[in-house]
Amino acid sequence: MSTYNVNVKWGKKKLPVELNTAESPDVFKAQLFALTGVEPSRQKILIAGKTVKDGDEWSKFKVKNGAMFMLMGSADAVVEAPKEAVKFVEDLEEHELASASLLPPGIKNFGNTCYMNASIQCLRAVPELRRALDLYLSRPGGGAQLTKALAVLFKSMSDSKQTEFAAMNFLMALRQQNPQFAEQQQGHYAQQDAGECWGTLLRHLQQDVPMLNDSNTALQEQVTPGQSFVDRYFGIRMSNTLTCEENPDEPASHSEESLLQLRCHIEKDVSFLLAGLKIGLTGQLEKNSESLGRNAIYKKESLVARLPSSLVVNFVRFYFKKGTATNCKVTKPVRFSMELDVHDLCSPELKAKMKPYRDMHAYYNDLQAEKALEGKTMDKKEKSADAEEVTEFEPHWFEDDKGSCNSGLYELVAVLTHKGRSSDSGHYVGWTRQKPGKWVLYDDDTVTSKTDEDILKLCGGGADWHTAYFCVFQAKKLPLLSEEDRAALKSKIEAGNAAAAAAA
Repeated sequence: MSTYNVNVKWGKKKLPVELNTAESPDVFKAQLFALTGVEPSRQKILIAGKTVKDGDEWSKFKVKNGAMFMLMGSADAVVEAPKEAVKFVEDLEEHELASASLLPPGIKNFGNTCYMNASIQCLRAVPELRRALDLYLSRPGGGAQLTKALAVLFKSMSDSKQTEFAAMNFLMALRQQNPQFAEQQQGHYAQQDAGECWGTLLRHLQQDVPMLNDSNTALQEQVTPGQSFVDRYFGIRMSNTLTCEENPDEPASHSEESLLQLRCHIEKDVSFLLAGLKIGLTGQLEKNSESLGRNAIYKKESLVARLPSSLVVNFVRFYFKKGTATNCKVTKPVRFSMELDVHDLCSPELKAKMKPYRDMHAYYNDLQAEKALEGKTMDKKEKSADAEEVTEFEPHWFEDDKGSCNSGLYELVAVLTHKGRSSDSGHYVGWTRQKPGKWVLYDDDTVTSKTDEDILKLCGGGADWHTAYFCVFQAKKLPLLSEEDRAALKSKIEAGNAAAAAAA
């Protein structure tokens, strides 16, 4: 038995907690953090007079049902009095009201529709998709029902000053075209898996939304006929190699595969996102071997051959448990950061193709540091600290592949999280970045401001706290450079290449 129902005494409170001894103490601390607000770094846990440390094994302690733990630690730091008097909205001057940041609108929950609301809000974090749907609406003809409903909803949410929207038309179209989302239990619409909703929406968009320019004509010179916006801006191409493990003399076979997301596999030794992504690149399968005349075990090795502008990562947190017939949740924490570099996942050919652009990013950072010391900026357009980001950017895709990522460098822009123990229960919410350091939490029609620190806490650790299920990353962009800065950057890159060649 590895799961016990224990009690935790914290001050005057006695908290019932489910403890899984197959997981490390840091997971238990994350559960207590979700229940008490005491950060793990400030927690001291005692059982029978012994202190529980992060590296300990639970076998060192006498854990049983009903065991009493003691938690020491304060939930919050001492709150200081505000340095300036608090101003309420009704007391602000007109110029202060104009500069006040209004939060984006939320979406009303019609009863277990949080899975849909969270998916919509995270998709809205991709600006190219918003633009593509605007153009889709302006095309002649009616358009596909579900895609048109999503385009109308996006436009209404962008143009209106409403604080919440009732996406009933979209919900009806979703259920009409995908009856699984109309399933009912005891007379009520059932909770659904946000992952299934996300995949369904992308498939519809993939079928319906072509690559368009501002003149509403297909970009045939850049797009293979029949390719869609989703193929270009979300599409990943994998290069696969199959080798027969039972017959080393059988020649390896090679193939390509198209995906719309990468999967982060959560295993015992996986604590960080990139490690989980690497595990997903290798595996085994059984298939017919012509050389052996029977089924045999093959090793599958994959590398990324093409990266999209918008990279979707799915944390594989749910597995089907036959005993209860439910999609149970893996609560193990898997940490991620605000930036992601997937260079190590790529094929040698893609790495070589990305190198000049990665050099640009590296040397740009060096030049930016030098400029900062001199009190200058490398951005072509000056902007104040509080202004919206209006800087023009260098292309982040390859010249022959619009919608791709030419560096392998990404920034996090949206997180879809789940709270609960099963994908078909609990609660889903969306988190999107407004600008660097500032995020918004969409809990259906309740919208609140958040920070980078709040986002980094979504790594998991317990069923009672929001845990990342999907992350959306966007290609990291370089500001449009002046001719002077472009020349300086080129000089640095050439000097670096010369030094590398001399060392070789």
